[in-house]
Amino acid sequence: MTSASVIENDDTYHVSVTGHAGYNPGNDIVCAAISTLTATLGDFFRRLDYKNDTSNVTCLIYTSGEFVLTVKKDYHADREARAAIDMFLIGMEALASNYPNNVRLEGNYDTLRSNRKSNRS
Repeated sequence: MTSASVIENDDTYHVSVTGHAGYNPGNDIVCAAISTLTATLGDFFRRLDYKNDTSNVTCLIYTSGEFVLTVKKDYHADREARAAIDMFLIGMEALASNYPNNVRLEGNYDTLRSNRKSNRS
């Protein structure tokens, strides 16, 4: 089972993903999808260089079975950070919905979801 946590605090976004989905060991499409989402999210912040201030990305670990990202909110890049994390969240929500025995989504992502809906109006 893969556990993913997406948490928004007053001053940070925190994303962590641990474990292996175990959908089909050796040919695990669920793990491949999660790896693609996490690698893309990590690469986004590396390439953005978070507005040339790497102190805003306080922790980034990407190894087999573990991904942790903590991003400080910043007035100039908060919109980009929120959009990237929102895209990750949309993908993880779809995986958790389609593969509930293999993916668990935790955290206060309901807050992020409601913020996403209110930003559309």
